[in-house]
Formats: sequence, structure tokens, C-alpha cells
Amino acid sequence: MLRRRCEELAECHPGFRTTRFTSHDFRRLFATEPVNNGLPIHIDAALLDHSHLQTTRGYIAVFDEDVVRHYQDFLGRFRSGRPDDEHRDVTEQEWVEFEKHFDKCKVELDGCTRPYETPLPARAFLFDYPTSP
Repeated sequence: MLRRRCEELAECHPGFRTTRFTSHDFRRLFATEPVNNGLPIHIDAALLDHSHLQTTRGYIAVFDEDVVRHYQDFLGRFRSGRPDDEHRDVTEQEWVEFEKHFDKCKVELDGCTRPYETPLPARAFLFDYPTSP
């Protein structure tokens, strides 16, 4: 049935001429769509009958725009419960300082010069704390 449908689509869209689907492709779609639309991955894992979240993660296609969208949605929900004056737009100077901080600190996987779980000085602020303990 899928092969016949691809052949029909290929009449108007030649790219479908060589497209082949398997039932497993639909399992991947079934795994990806709910998570990319807000379903927690552990619930998706239960639906797929996976014992390990890593298995489910292997099925899910995560796109950069989805990561950004979900994070922005989270921030919107978080901020809606906070006082209005608590959040403001970042100034250009603050953004430059923020970028400098990350350039100096080289925050990547295991790339920051500050040892894990090292406390910051009491007066530390995101833009001016030292990059070494």
C-alpha cells in the first residue's frame, strides 16, 4: 500500500519515485511527533514499550528549531508566574559581556575551566565572575 502511494505521488513529485517506507519508519514518526510537541520522553518510552530512555532517544529526531521553540515556551510559562518587573530585555552591553564570559570560559562539554560544583564567590554575577577557581 505504501509503495503504491509513493508511486502515485511520484507522478507529480518525482522525488517519491525512489522513496521506500517500512513499518519501522512509522514507529520513528510515532516516537518523534509526541516528544517534539511536548510529551515527556519517559511517557513516550512507555508508549513504545522501551525499558531505557536511551532507546527512545535513538528513535526521536530532534531539530534545532524544536529545541529553541520548546525552550522559549518553557521560559514563557516560567516567566508568566513571576513578577513582571523581574524580567527585562538584555541590553547590547550585557549581551557582549555574556558572550565574552563564554568565550573566556569555553563552556562546552567538560570545557569550562571552573571545576564542576565549585561555588561562585558570594558577590558573583553572571557577567563578572572569574573563570578560574
